[in-house]
Amino acid sequence: HVASLEGTGSVLFSAELFLGTLAAAFDEGGVVPEELEVPVELYCASCMEPSPVAQLILAVSAIEAMVGDLPSRPDPELVLLDRARQVVEQAGAERETRQRVLSTLGGLGTVGVRRAGREFVERHLRGQGAAFVEVYDYRGRVAHRHGRPDRARAASMAHRAQGLAAELIATLLPG
Repeated sequence: HVASLEGTGSVLFSAELFLGTLAAAFDEGGVVPEELEVPVELYCASCMEPSPVAQLILAVSAIEAMVGDLPSRPDPELVLLDRARQVVEQAGAERETRQRVLSTLGGLGTVGVRRAGREFVERHLRGQGAAFVEVYDYRGRVAHRHGRPDRARAASMAHRAQGLAAELIATLLPG
């Protein structure tokens, strides 16, 4: 984990005030870079949330926020997508139908969150890309109502996601 603190209480004020107070308490003047503010806030929220399902969703969201903008697909994939666009444009289907399919194809120009997240985690935490995919897929099943989650499994997956988020934050923090 990034830090380990024990205690009981409630945080009833803004994350900025909490993080500022925490940095002052460490007397390091610790500054969280702007690109990590949202991931840190989501990670901290996941640690304070009593529900394992909410912990999981917040921790995976923290990792997603670190991924940032989704990269473009590799050139060979873009070439195939361009060919598909040309076929759709020349198809004899109704204009509205072609527009919907072209819109879908346009969204395929970037890699998906699952793949980008796996590659991001693997780049920063060698050997952990598959762990991201596992927690990401489980979060998707839970969030999109594919059955009631088992509380013990949700807690285990939340713990894994929090661990990944914490390690990523620790790796990406300067110094």
